[in-house]
Amino acid sequence: MKILLTSYYYKPHVGGIENSIFYLAQAYQQQGHEVVIAASDAGLNNIRLPADEMVDGFRVLRFRTYMPGMAALKVFKYQADVRSCTAFFKKLPFKPDVVITRNHVTGYAALKAGLKNIAYIIPGVVKIQDREFAGSVASSTIEKKLKDLVFRVVFLNYLENVQFKLLKGCNRILAFSKNMANQVLSVAPMVADKIIITKPGIDAGYFDGMPDKPTAKQKVGIDKDTFVYLILSRLVRQKSIDIAIKAFSRIDHNGAVFLIVGDGSEEQTLRLLVNELDLTDKVIFAGRSNTPNIYYTAADVYLLPSTHETFGQTILEALYAGVPVVAFDSGQPGIVTATSEIVDKHTGVLAKFTVDDYAAAMKAIRERYADFHIDKEAVAEKYSWLNLAKSCIDG
Repeated sequence: MKILLTSYYYKPHVGGIENSIFYLAQAYQQQGHEVVIAASDAGLNNIRLPADEMVDGFRVLRFRTYMPGMAALKVFKYQADVRSCTAFFKKLPFKPDVVITRNHVTGYAALKAGLKNIAYIIPGVVKIQDREFAGSVASSTIEKKLKDLVFRVVFLNYLENVQFKLLKGCNRILAFSKNMANQVLSVAPMVADKIIITKPGIDAGYFDGMPDKPTAKQKVGIDKDTFVYLILSRLVRQKSIDIAIKAFSRIDHNGAVFLIVGDGSEEQTLRLLVNELDLTDKVIFAGRSNTPNIYYTAADVYLLPSTHETFGQTILEALYAGVPVVAFDSGQPGIVTATSEIVDKHTGVLAKFTVDDYAAAMKAIRERYADFHIDKEAVAEKYSWLNLAKSCIDG
């Protein structure tokens, strides 16, 4: 069977979606299927990537993304990308038996190009997630207010329409939580019979060869006896990392550090917050890493302060490393995650949606650290890429 896996970004970009594409490709290859990955040619720092190359043993084809020279033309980016990607799919050198997409732009383009048997692993509902985020960002000047208006009217309206058409036109919709499935139904109730609630996977060999925790701490430049709170994430507003920093400032952090691994548009803002809270000797910005497994191994507690997550792949990776988690409870307004479906009293602490409650959870998990027992084998058995791969094809 010929399988096309597609999303907007792929390697060298690093993230949960990019990882899922890679592990699904591995799962299908192990089953004897022919796999091709398709993504945009947008590389790091606006450098275009090759149109056709082999990456980690898989053929990667890339459509030409729109990179306007003038900022004003960016409002047409997604319309241009849909046209470019549609033309790209029409000229594919093969006819895929199954298309699996993790992005609404590439998924809609596949639909427009006439590709059949499309499975959409939904990363989030634009009408809910992106509009809530846009509404939460205060604009301080007339220029910024106008930019926000354009973002909401032009970008979001178009993307909402694209996603709605994809939801209606695809064959299967895979949601990683009941919460996400309910969001889909709130914007497209007619697709109920297409929705499959499934789970992402974990790489069983992800931590092979890792040292013990004290040695791992030393390898990342931290004293072996220091208690480590870890966040591994893109540094963007949606991840609410500022909440975790504020919470850390409110607890006794003697003998502890807060390690932040990742980069992104909010890094400077977060650094300023750390300075304001006089935490420069306690909060470590480690930057982007291609070896996150060493950081999970070094961590004592993993923090996920996000209010919106398709599932929370980093939670799975932390649990598989034997690291308990602090996150917001998804069973409350404003939290669109799957945390309550993953984390229980043996694997972490779920907080109410306040800085004080998050701080209390961080304090409690350190004080009761010996009470947490994580069955790593059970995590690997429950969260399998092979199971997800089968769900995408068989439903």
